Amino acid sequence: MSWVVVHIINIGLKGFLAVQRKNVLSEDFSVLLESPKIYAPDVFSACYGSHGSYHSTQFVLRLSPVKHRLVDSLKNKKPGERITLEEIAAYSTYIHETVHWWQFVGSTTGLIISLSYPAQTHENINSLRVLAKSTNIGKSIKSWSESGHCSDSEHSSDEVKHANIVVNNAMDYEFFRTQIYQYENTSDFFNTPYFDSMDHAFFISYQLVVGLLRTTFDPKGGFLPDVEAWNTEYTKFIQEKQADTPEVVLYPVSGLDLLEGQARLIQLQYLCLAHESSPSFAETIQGGQLDGVYGNAFNYFLQKVGCECPESILDPLVPIFLLICDISLNPSEGFPFKVSDVERFVKDADPKYRFLIMCGAAAENINELRALISEYSRDEYIAAADLLTSSWGYSHPLAIPEEVWYWYEGQESISELVQEKEGFNFKMENLAVRLLFSSFVSFNLDKYNSPEFFCWTGFHLAKSSDYLKDSELWLKHSCPFADKEDDNGVFVREVPGVEADEVLAAYNQFYASCLTFDMTRQWVLSDGPFEYDYSWLTERDDPADIEKKVKELFKGLYGVCPSEIEQRINCS
Repeated sequence: MSWVVVHIINIGLKGFLAVQRKNVLSEDFSVLLESPKIYAPDVFSACYGSHGSYHSTQFVLRLSPVKHRLVDSLKNKKPGERITLEEIAAYSTYIHETVHWWQFVGSTTGLIISLSYPAQTHENINSLRVLAKSTNIGKSIKSWSESGHCSDSEHSSDEVKHANIVVNNAMDYEFFRTQIYQYENTSDFFNTPYFDSMDHAFFISYQLVVGLLRTTFDPKGGFLPDVEAWNTEYTKFIQEKQADTPEVVLYPVSGLDLLEGQARLIQLQYLCLAHESSPSFAETIQGGQLDGVYGNAFNYFLQKVGCECPESILDPLVPIFLLICDISLNPSEGFPFKVSDVERFVKDADPKYRFLIMCGAAAENINELRALISEYSRDEYIAAADLLTSSWGYSHPLAIPEEVWYWYEGQESISELVQEKEGFNFKMENLAVRLLFSSFVSFNLDKYNSPEFFCWTGFHLAKSSDYLKDSELWLKHSCPFADKEDDNGVFVREVPGVEADEVLAAYNQFYASCLTFDMTRQWVLSDGPFEYDYSWLTERDDPADIEKKVKELFKGLYGVCPSEIEQRINCS
């Protein structure tokens, strides 16, 4: 096939921050604000160090032992007891990582990403089981597929068909994920025969995930988008574009920039407002808190609206930027609503493109927007979001939570799901999907009533006008899975009113599913022996015992042990 044409939308990002980089921090502030060292994609960290992280496929929030100790100390304070700035700084890291959890279960973009590996297993299960029964196909399925399928005399066309389904679906998601995040050297990833077009990658990814949700919660097709109905229009669209060379557009702001920028500004809202000795916004910037991926999106926004970097975290530019991030990460096309324009779907669903458009909308209305936001209220959120979205034909960001409320009030499967989440007592069938989707539903039910809290969280946690309500929302939507100060394994937090045994049962089933999804992905895409390094999950169990259990899970799903698959030799 032809080489991919890469279009780089390049708008210079130099010199956006007006604050001069002078070392005006006290020794105390310098300790709080870590220096940049290294950044690893896929693990979303509160600093380059890192002192905290959220893993988007393990669904776990981690803090360093020091941060754990300080956060626990703050949580255990009695009313009136002195809180230190170090404790506030540690808690701001915890807020940063919790925002990442919200991004991956509360936003529409994040939900598609979070459910994509489960969807590849569930939606391809019949094909995977056919391939598991074959004595010809080892590891990886992708390598066997690339070998030319040996010869038709040796391998049935049925095997070839199912291998193509599994591998192409997996690769389409990898293209989708890569385009959303836009890593460095992203363009190199697309120069492969597997890449059809970005339209195809987005459609397949959405079809797999929405198809999984329909199978689980809407088998009669009552409320979720009908992915099969997209096919006719999409097929026609693709046929018309068949002669075109595939294109990949690279934007000046990446998906990583958006995710880290939103989390960082919410973190700094809290850090700069929660303590009498808090650093100023200008001081945190001089300390490197908006360097690199943490400030790229905010810097682009400032340049686009023609404003210098504010000295105060209370400047309306900060909540305007956070609102734009919220709108950008929550496209409604494809999910929860149908695709209304096939030709525009990729742009409508890509957070990076949406961010650029919303920055342009902000530039046209910046004075009115700055005058709108002062109380960080629901009414201000609604008015500012309407001003940003109305002129560009985008759905108001509350259209998604409103739709979720319609589901909750009118669909028994959704109301039951919410009850399952409240009791952390999920049905075992598709439990991982149920837990993740219930988090999305619950998050958006509360977001409809309190969008200002989820958009400007740092402000409300530091300067709450309704402490009881905001505290309840914060605790309700905290990440359920985290490590401990003295143990890097994954633990589920206590659920008030729920027996520990019930919580543990859900935890065990959830991570059993996650391990199976990982093993499936290894089988499809990764050459060589299966890897069983799941020390991230538990430090207490013997690795040999974990490997044995994972093999049992795999065999229970596919009817064959991973060791048997490894013994098969792919033809070359």
